[in-house]
Amino acid sequence: MTATWNGFGSATETTLAKASSSGTIWTLNIAAMMNLVVSLGMVELVSAYPNSGGQYCWAFCAARPNWPPFASYMSACGKTCGWWLGLASVCNLAAVMVLAMLHLGVDGYIVRPW
Repeated sequence: MTATWNGFGSATETTLAKASSSGTIWTLNIAAMMNLVVSLGMVELVSAYPNSGGQYCWAFCAARPNWPPFASYMSACGKTCGWWLGLASVCNLAAVMVLAMLHLGVDGYIVRPW
């Protein structure tokens, strides 16, 4: 549910180029802490409202009296946007890996930045 490691994996190349290995390690620590915060919030909701509906149902149950339908809808929209952005991140990671394999396997191949 909190697939932030895919996004971090696709951003590793940028942090290595801009902030070296120490910056990458610190970025990994920060990402782990943020993932922990999100996971703890999810654990609290799961323990309070155990169901198979997911976040949209939790938003419906936890919202103020006039807001449950809107909160549920916005939660579902945010989740859908997260799926799209996660897919783009995984595609970026796959492209970087393919370029790295070409760079290692083909003599004379140079990966050029945009």
